[in-house]
Amino acid sequence: MRESCGNCRYFMVVENDRTQDFCRRYPPDQFLIDQPASPLVGGAPGGKSVITRWPIVNAIQWCGEWEAADGYGGESALKSEPLGEEPDQ
Repeated sequence: MRESCGNCRYFMVVENDRTQDFCRRYPPDQFLIDQPASPLVGGAPGGKSVITRWPIVNAIQWCGEWEAADGYGGESALKSEPLGEEPDQ
């Protein structure tokens, strides 16, 4: 088995956007961004916003902290779940 993000226990597949898969080895980072005023949301004023996210990775990358996914069979152990729904038990 070749060690890569795609078969690492910390890899999280984002089902609806394969360009946005995440590494959950460490807590997510926070970023302060400038939020422009929004004419679409009743003229909401602009300002600063904090976003939080895990590092975006590609399944073929590798970082050196790789650990095999439980029951690796070609799929990651972590899957994203739609908001508001409980994961399958």
